[in-house]
Amino acid sequence: MHERIEGTNIEKETDMTKKRRFGAVRTLPSGMVQASYIGPDHKRHRAPTTFRNRPQANAFLRKIDAEIRLGQWSTWPRVATVDSDNFGEYCERHIRVQTTKKGRLLERSTQAHYRQLLATHLSPFVSLRLESITPTVVADWWAAALPSGHITTLSKAYKLLSATLKRAVKEGHLASNPCQVTGAQSAQTGKKVCTPLTCCTSN
Repeated sequence: MHERIEGTNIEKETDMTKKRRFGAVRTLPSGMVQASYIGPDHKRHRAPTTFRNRPQANAFLRKIDAEIRLGQWSTWPRVATVDSDNFGEYCERHIRVQTTKKGRLLERSTQAHYRQLLATHLSPFVSLRLESITPTVVADWWAAALPSGHITTLSKAYKLLSATLKRAVKEGHLASNPCQVTGAQSAQTGKKVCTPLTCCTSN
């Protein structure tokens, strides 16, 4: 919304316009908020991490806007402005930076599929801190989810969970990967699987 300055053809921005004049924010399927903006290079850039709410995303955009105005803007990776030890945020980052064996970023369709898994099957983990996800937590989640019957899709979600936490180990957030459910990586509908706490054994 603009207001015209009396006696001129100049329009000034109202406070509401100022809040929205730079960048864009959108809510992802996981509930996290993503911020992006057009840089001085005329390319769209996304924030290096997702945010828990829109005020945090807007604060990031205001900081970038100020850097551009002061001539201090850079495309170098930035330090995350939110707590990246939150699983939902960390998984979003994993999806965004994960590469294939050829060193390429995941296809958009693959990223979209992973975000759908995060928003559905992995939703119980979204608000948890990485260090609070223990083998027991993972085993209980798997056991509670099995009755749904969607074993193949659940296995894909487990693989995403495991891959995300494997990255967390490599980057020093965790000492070990808590994903230890026997058979979960290869489980398919119609196949029996068991948790590490109640593993099936031969008589």
